[in-house]
Amino acid sequence: SSYNITYKHLISSLFMEKYKENFIHYLLDTKALKIGDDFILKSKRNSPWFVNVGDFNYASATAKLGQFYASTLLDSKVKFDILYGIPEKGNALAVATAIALEDIMPDLLWFFTRKIPKEYGEATNLTQQEKIKSLVVGKAPVDGQSIAQLDDVFTAGDTKYQARETLLSLGNFKLPILAIAVDRQEVGINGKSAIQEYEELTGIKVVSIINASDIYSHLKENKIIPEEKLERMANYLRVYG
Repeated sequence: SSYNITYKHLISSLFMEKYKENFIHYLLDTKALKIGDDFILKSKRNSPWFVNVGDFNYASATAKLGQFYASTLLDSKVKFDILYGIPEKGNALAVATAIALEDIMPDLLWFFTRKIPKEYGEATNLTQQEKIKSLVVGKAPVDGQSIAQLDDVFTAGDTKYQARETLLSLGNFKLPILAIAVDRQEVGINGKSAIQEYEELTGIKVVSIINASDIYSHLKENKIIPEEKLERMANYLRVYG
């Protein structure tokens, strides 16, 4: 019935907001979210806020991070057959997310690619078609499969374009989605965000666990960060967001 559909949608929305809220608190607890100092980004911009997903480098943090990525992928409603971790930080994300999805997708596959092809062991004496084994760690994807890509953040997008080229060189795959931890929601001098340009050029949907607006709104509403530090973040978003 329409009532049941509406009710389920409400429950889904509440769950979505909860995991985003939990992720913000987890970033704060692990000190991965830093606000108030000066951080130089790849874009050379001087930012008063920064997220370092690399701080999730111990067992319990990695496990929870995989759960957040899993929730984001499920919330997207995009279908996929296999997870691909964009080297290097995405490598661990693919494994952690696959484990987090075990109960729902027990046969979910994962892989990542080497920057230097393997030239020993099982990768020797292969036909050209089997050369994929020299580049892939994990389960090699097969033609027709739908690949969900994973990475930590999205800045200029260079590694994302390179990853797409690598995947397309390995076979005929569908690339419907890329999941990241944080969308900084920044735009370039042309008025477009790097993510928007990437989506338009590749047709790949980019989803994030949270974005800059989520972080700012939650911190302001709950008075978690001193007002002067939060105002610096607000000014930055007004200029570059």
